Amino acid sequence: MNLFLSPHNDDEALFGAYTLMREKLKVLIITDSYTQEKRGDGVTAKERIEESKKACKLLGVDVEFAHIRDDEITEELLCLALQDIYGIDMCYCPAFEEGGNPIHNLVARIAPSYFDCIHYMTYTESNTKTKGKMIITPTEEEKELKRKALACYPSQMKIRTCAPFFNNKEVLDWESYE
Repeated sequence: MNLFLSPHNDDEALFGAYTLMREKLKVLIITDSYTQEKRGDGVTAKERIEESKKACKLLGVDVEFAHIRDDEITEELLCLALQDIYGIDMCYCPAFEEGGNPIHNLVARIAPSYFDCIHYMTYTESNTKTKGKMIITPTEEEKELKRKALACYPSQMKIRTCAPFFNNKEVLDWESYE
């Protein structure tokens, strides 16, 4: 079995949708979104979990949740979540990126201790999607399905810092790996 580690709800749709469609990987979402709730963005962790379930169903993949709070994640909690997962042939996890999201980078650093990993590219502080050496070019049908999966995240469309990234054309044009 192959596994896709998604540090946050929506990373699977943003950075791995085409790979998920093609390879039917199992998705494990690491964190539940309490930071947005605490900030007063009007978004709950429960809402984000339901959005991920809908998106993964559209993409045709199973999803599970590690249920680590994003405002409390530590290396120790991540290790505890990963240590009892067996039977994984290959794991897709974020690439460590200078200026990248701290939780993405934590998963990037820890996952290879437990699994053979392929590293997918995410974004840097400027919210610009990064490009690796191996590019996945989608078909028009795959782009349309990814649009539908991204639409499962209305919570992110209403947040000033997230909406521009969801609407960035680069999000649909390709996926890439180190």
